Amino acid sequence: MTERDIQIALYRFAIGKGQKWIIPNVQHFADWESDLLSVTTSGLVHEFEIKITKSDFLADFKKTPFRRHGRFQSRHEWLANASVKRRPNYFWFAVPAGLLLAEDVPAHAGLIWIEDKSQYLYSRVLIVKKAPRLHTDKISDKDKMKIAEKMMYRFWNMAKARSELSLSMDGTP
Repeated sequence: MTERDIQIALYRFAIGKGQKWIIPNVQHFADWESDLLSVTTSGLVHEFEIKITKSDFLADFKKTPFRRHGRFQSRHEWLANASVKRRPNYFWFAVPAGLLLAEDVPAHAGLIWIEDKSQYLYSRVLIVKKAPRLHTDKISDKDKMKIAEKMMYRFWNMAKARSELSLSMDGTP
């Protein structure tokens, strides 16, 4: 199972929950790229961190800290810090089924298992541990516009790359 397989399963899950904005691989909250963000119709943000192996999960807690509020914090210190408002409302680890147990994830995170689609028409999403709400603030219109702008640039960069690829394949300038 790949990160992309899990992103697609989470996309289907979020659409089924009525979420309207589902964005893969976007840098929004801090100094890292979120594997997937979704925004509910009421403006609450879910961040999904996808892990394919247990060693990848463990390495997430050893990453170089970044400077916030005058001191260095790891990503998970930042997520667990109740005084920080610019963070997702919910934070989830999404992994292949059975990779992690509920007790493996920190208190500020939920856990989702993705069952391989080989047994089903689509990969199944199972909530193993519900993510706690980290705060009640809704995403601002300014932040929505920043995300929309990033999606627009990604679209046009992909369109440009596709156009350049088709031009090089047919030999025309």
